[in-house]
Amino acid sequence: MANSSIESLSTIQSLVQRLCEEPNLAQTMALITKLKHIRCLKKDDFLSLNKLLIVEYFGRRRFKEGMKLFGRLCGEDSKWAPDYSLCEEVIKGCYRWPMGFEALRVVRFMVGNSAIPGPDSWGLVLRCLLREARVREAQELNEAFVGCVHKEGGTLVNGLEKLAKVIDRVLNDWEN
Repeated sequence: MANSSIESLSTIQSLVQRLCEEPNLAQTMALITKLKHIRCLKKDDFLSLNKLLIVEYFGRRRFKEGMKLFGRLCGEDSKWAPDYSLCEEVIKGCYRWPMGFEALRVVRFMVGNSAIPGPDSWGLVLRCLLREARVREAQELNEAFVGCVHKEGGTLVNGLEKLAKVIDRVLNDWEN
């Protein structure tokens, strides 16, 4: 097989579509749980399957289910945390559904794992915030992000810590 990517297998795509037709996440979560315990399963294949599921849920306007699946991947008991490309897809889904709070939580997860979204995804996060009339928060977050990207005032780690603090404060204010 020339391309061994799980995403290119039509059987996997059919499985994803079938699982997303179910009225709840029970079968999807059961499959994901069983797959986590298969020793020969590669991390990339596991995350690719989850990415396909999340994107399919978003495409079917089932944002809540897609975010639950993503949240489970981010949990402490998760064997493999979401990778950069999966986080970027979730941010895109949050933009399509004006869900600025959730997009910012994804960015916080990324920052906690020493990563930052690319400029396109960051722009989507800011647009989500602006849609929800959070102009001051968007400006403050963007300043912290720019400082992180340009490594102003120290190392990237210092920039990530500053960005994390700003995100945490904005999320906390948003919830209260």
